[in-house]
Amino acid sequence: MPFPLIIVGLCCNSICINLDWNLFTKAHGKRCQGYYMTDKLLEIQNIYKKFYLYSSRLRRLFNALGLCSKGSKTQEIQALKDITFDLAKGECLGIIGPNGAGKSTLLKIISGCMVPTDGNVIQRGRILSLLELSAGFNLSLTGRENIFQSGKLLGYSIEELDRAIESIEAFADIGKFFDLPIKLYSSGMFARLGFSMYSHLPCEIFIIDETFAVGDIFFIQKCFLKLEDLMKQGQSILLVTHDMNAISKFCQRAMLINEGALEYIGDPKQAISQYYHLERSGKRVDDSKSNKNDPELQEQITQEMFPWPETSESCDMNSLGLRNANYFKVISFYCCDQNLKSCNSFHPGEKLLVFYEVEIVKFIGVPIGSIAIWNEKNISIYGKSTYQTKEANKKPLQSGQRLRFMHEITLSIAEGVYTIELGMAGIPEETLGQLDVMSDEMVHSQIIPDAVTNKATAFSVMFGSTRNIENSHHGLVNLKSSIKTYISNKE
Repeated sequence: MPFPLIIVGLCCNSICINLDWNLFTKAHGKRCQGYYMTDKLLEIQNIYKKFYLYSSRLRRLFNALGLCSKGSKTQEIQALKDITFDLAKGECLGIIGPNGAGKSTLLKIISGCMVPTDGNVIQRGRILSLLELSAGFNLSLTGRENIFQSGKLLGYSIEELDRAIESIEAFADIGKFFDLPIKLYSSGMFARLGFSMYSHLPCEIFIIDETFAVGDIFFIQKCFLKLEDLMKQGQSILLVTHDMNAISKFCQRAMLINEGALEYIGDPKQAISQYYHLERSGKRVDDSKSNKNDPELQEQITQEMFPWPETSESCDMNSLGLRNANYFKVISFYCCDQNLKSCNSFHPGEKLLVFYEVEIVKFIGVPIGSIAIWNEKNISIYGKSTYQTKEANKKPLQSGQRLRFMHEITLSIAEGVYTIELGMAGIPEETLGQLDVMSDEMVHSQIIPDAVTNKATAFSVMFGSTRNIENSHHGLVNLKSSIKTYISNKE
């Protein structure tokens, strides 16, 4: 083999795999330190990021050296498209979006781990990024030794680390394991050590990427209390998570990213609502048009012929994931507020309206529709079928006929994220007239189950800026109850 080819081969195997070739190509992205004459600690201006896939490593090297034609790129991936936002001092900004939306790529660019293809990153102060809990840790070193080694790699002096080590050890609360090799740690101990170190080192901007998925509930609560304390001290936080409760409670603003583009930035509740709608239908929705205090629409809901939402508010039927559907075909499905607007974010005590329309494919007697609500731990907290109500249809339908359903549910439940499951079945007409004298086992033996969705949609329940104490409670559900007191005279 000619000597020049040997050199090129060595270069291909030892160099090109490990370098970000935007450093060599015409990447226009800039990063600079700003002055402290503004309360904006971070400004992201028109950020773009492209990745290129090549047919071979040799072709990749030639392209980096400017020796390939423009058509040599086999595939171009646009990871980020014109992302612009800023972060103020003491602000917590949440970033949400589907998997693969570009959230982690954006954080890597902000952290300086990656170079943008175009656009500017202006930072004012030190950035500390917790992108992975065990990043930079040496399994052979103790927890204490890893704090000092990782801290030095992050640019902290021995004096700064000495001042922080005692607080880090106390917050991690892993006892004697702090001075044992971390290869002996459980995943929960890794979480404690990593978050403790990053949250106690001084910085102006703290970036967190999905690090609360590991760890026990008590430590997670401890972490969020620490974040509140950091914000009170004037530290700014960028929080990427799929925990919508965390976004609503701790973030002043939230931004939704989808397919590399900024879909929305502003009120966290509306960002969450758009995220849920996007997950199911792939369409954007503007909940700001919803007026929850419109008396005319609320009065309409009580009418016998209940109103029907606009077609544009429907979930994507392809995403419903209907199983074992032999007798029914679901035509449309809606998750709405009291004004029939698509909504996935509610306050405790508000009403959720679930609409769906089905077409009978085969005769199955009297159609039954049911709704079940599941919490984050996959525990069913509510379930109701139409045969359990007096107002629902009690007549059998023939093939080709359609039936519309509306479930009105008062959300007297705890704050959290929930999913809705839709079920369809049939029951003989004669059985409906005997329900009062039949046991549950006898009734269920007469029901013909058919279609069930793989969780039709998701919604969240959270308190707003003002907390209605009458709707607050302990536990999963707010059962209908009354409490009375009186002062008894001492005998």
